[in-house]
Amino acid sequence: MIFLAEKTFAGLTLLQISLVSLFLLIITMNVIGGWNHGVVRQVFRLVALVLAYLAGATLGPLAASVVPLGALEGAAKITVVSIVVGFGVYLVLRLVINMVFRKTHEQESAVARFFYGSGGALIGLLTSVVFLLLTVVGLRMIGTVAEARARVLAKRGEKPPESMAGAVGNYAIQARQALENGPLALILDTVDPTPKEGYKVLANLASVTSDPEAMHRLGQYPGTQKLAEHPALRALAADAGVMKLVEEKNWLEMLRNPKVSGLFNDKSFQAELKKYEFGKALEFALKPAPAGNNLPAATPALPEEKTEVRRY
Repeated sequence: MIFLAEKTFAGLTLLQISLVSLFLLIITMNVIGGWNHGVVRQVFRLVALVLAYLAGATLGPLAASVVPLGALEGAAKITVVSIVVGFGVYLVLRLVINMVFRKTHEQESAVARFFYGSGGALIGLLTSVVFLLLTVVGLRMIGTVAEARARVLAKRGEKPPESMAGAVGNYAIQARQALENGPLALILDTVDPTPKEGYKVLANLASVTSDPEAMHRLGQYPGTQKLAEHPALRALAADAGVMKLVEEKNWLEMLRNPKVSGLFNDKSFQAELKKYEFGKALEFALKPAPAGNNLPAATPALPEEKTEVRRY
């Protein structure tokens, strides 16, 4: 990935060329596949995806409670089992669909073949575009978080962790930079539903959560202190079960906890949460501590990045 990001050809890096080529290949394969399978199969495959997701979300946790997975426990085990269950349900439904419905070339008349093929190709095009859009947005978000954390580590004089997570983060940074500086940049600015301010807040959030000093200053923000005094939140903080999940960083189980979900259904807490200026709180946490303050200086707020876009 680093090699592709550094080498250039015709003014573009090899990584940019590779990403564009991969996107075009995915779209082409989905259009051709959609034409071959026909509109009916394509529609029922979309239905199968929805049913597989629902099966994984509902049956996955139940299956995880009885399936032994050795090294995996908690949220990781539930996630893996849910994916396996959903994928298995999708394969079974795909098999049934292929047995019941005919392909485009199996239709009797030329008119039927044309409409079957055209409809299937259109669905293939739309699904591939949606999939690629979600992939690109995901890469930009992961790259934004990874880059913000890497900058915090660099300012603290620390090296990035030599682990799988660190390698994935580095690849995401390279992919994000390639997307935002390549021929897809203008398209991304048009179709990406995430506002630019959202990426800035995400970068600041990653910086704060990566810096203990900034986290401490976030707690000193007046709005944070006021929110922390809410009775519903104080009751939740006093719950030993919830605090254990926080210590274990078992976020999936914590979100499923009825006490946590009940917090966000509390109307008075919702009213206070709407008043909380999250973006300003993050900026406050990332500013250096004022002179005479006993708090240690935090990592400076990340400036808004100005990405140079090559126009084509």
